[in-house]
Amino acid sequence: MLASTIKPFTTGSYKPEPHFAAMVDIGGRRLFATMRGEGPLVVLEPGASGGGTWGHVVEQVAGFASVLTYDRAGVGKSDAADVDATVDLMAADCHALLEKMDVKKPVVLVGWSLSGLSALCHAIDYPADIAALVLVDPTPHTLYDDTSKEGRGPDLDRQVLVQRWLSHLGYGRFWGRSGIKQFLLRHTGTIVDETVLEAYLESMISIPRSPAAGELRAMKRSCQIAKTKLSNGLPDIPLIVLSASINSANKPKVTENMIMAHKEMAAMSSQGEFRPVANGSHMMTLDRPDAIVAAIREQVQKVEDR
Repeated sequence: MLASTIKPFTTGSYKPEPHFAAMVDIGGRRLFATMRGEGPLVVLEPGASGGGTWGHVVEQVAGFASVLTYDRAGVGKSDAADVDATVDLMAADCHALLEKMDVKKPVVLVGWSLSGLSALCHAIDYPADIAALVLVDPTPHTLYDDTSKEGRGPDLDRQVLVQRWLSHLGYGRFWGRSGIKQFLLRHTGTIVDETVLEAYLESMISIPRSPAAGELRAMKRSCQIAKTKLSNGLPDIPLIVLSASINSANKPKVTENMIMAHKEMAAMSSQGEFRPVANGSHMMTLDRPDAIVAAIREQVQKVEDR
């Protein structure tokens, strides 16, 4: 029996069309970017390999700020990169995009899952770009530290899982479409937004077909890179770390390690806040988009106040 109830969230009638939607040359490669809304700029980074979807978060944030979304290298309409992307290269691409688009900086950068680490790297490598950060259940920089049996959960074993995904997922020989949907519903909160579920499902299915799946292959290197950069400190900027309270896909020890890492991330800034999200899973745009929007609104307000 599935744990979640599928129910549309109330999002209002405001659905702004992009006032910018184009390929942007960042230096030999092009990224497809879109912008909506007006006001301080919020950049929404997708999860690993472009998996997942921001859903109604985009239109809700566009009600009080400008919102930049883009397809990362090898995803959607964007050109592929020559190498598997690690979090420092992901940050470099985002920085190059902001430079080429000549947008007003600094921005509020929102990272989700693996892009939570790239957002931290971005703040370290290009501090002038970032006014504030929101990290949505970020991948722990300490993901590979615990090698005990209890600490080896789905996240640590993701290298093996990814290879199975790359071989089978897109062709229905492993989980298939219905299997992924059941997984999402089993490990999300009690209410799931049905208007976003299908788009989320499609984004996950597209991962093994995309060259950007290299981000997942480079997961371990990304964690090592992020851990090294963070050891030198993080700029003292407003930071909110949203941590999933529903971790049913993980072993208890893995969940414990993730929460510890999230608290450590938040403590790296004197303006940092660790915020557990009740009824929120790693797929938070499905079950707690309101928590994401609220955190972004707070950071935008701080930028406006300054």
